[in-house]
Amino acid sequence: MSSKVLQTSPTFLVQDNAASPIGVLRLVGPDAARFLQGQVTQEVAALPSGHWARAALCTAQGRILALLKMVAVPEGLWLVLPAERLAAIRDHLQRFVLRAKVKLVTDDSLVVSTCAGSGHGSAAAGQAFQSVARAAEALVLPLSATRQLCLSGEPTGALAATSLPTLTMGVRLAWPEWLAACVADGEPEVFNASMEKWTPHMLAQDQWQAINLTKGCYTGQEIVARTHYLGKNKRRLERVELPADALRAPGETFDLPDGRRAEWVLGVAREIGNEALVVTASPG
Repeated sequence: MSSKVLQTSPTFLVQDNAASPIGVLRLVGPDAARFLQGQVTQEVAALPSGHWARAALCTAQGRILALLKMVAVPEGLWLVLPAERLAAIRDHLQRFVLRAKVKLVTDDSLVVSTCAGSGHGSAAAGQAFQSVARAAEALVLPLSATRQLCLSGEPTGALAATSLPTLTMGVRLAWPEWLAACVADGEPEVFNASMEKWTPHMLAQDQWQAINLTKGCYTGQEIVARTHYLGKNKRRLERVELPADALRAPGETFDLPDGRRAEWVLGVAREIGNEALVVTASPG
């Protein structure tokens, strides 16, 4: 990975001593899976303990509120997402709890580190359900061959005590390096500034195995299913290279060099220019 990363958009700038930009919302209780089953694009009820999967949480109009990495654990579920989205997603889900035996918990007892991969896993491929691994004192979500999310803290103990595959824990990546690795893999993210901008298909969540088309009802399902079966998606995620002065904020609209309108999803600045993920119409 290049060491030429200079900066990120101010929205993403995180100092070394700052809290992790990735956080965890814990769903604790016997109804955690049943409750989340009606909220996200992924098949939650069948997710075995010790496994994780990608999912999107949408509005009724099919617009993404958050992209999640869901981890099934003995206490319920952990939802891994940008820390700046934690409070809003907790409050959103809390409105639907009603009589379900589940508590939504945000605290600092779980720490998420962004780390380099150990060569295991491949981007945008494989099964929807993947095994959590163990490395040193952390639990590992191998997102791709070049990226891992490493979870440490007291709540990891119950899962770590079970039989998990072992991986070598990668070196910690600074936030700009992590963003560069995400862009290289083609995996997007949704932040406060870009929530409700895109549908799952616009962000290639079908390719990232985050959509289950045979599960029961969930919020936004009609839009997601219609997009898939009728081929209504006119805009798609694309990786582009841009001039050095083209750095944008998440969700900002701008023109690509070929004249197409695009919306900035994720990107980093380098000495030679920017690499970014954008949502735009297909060429031609």
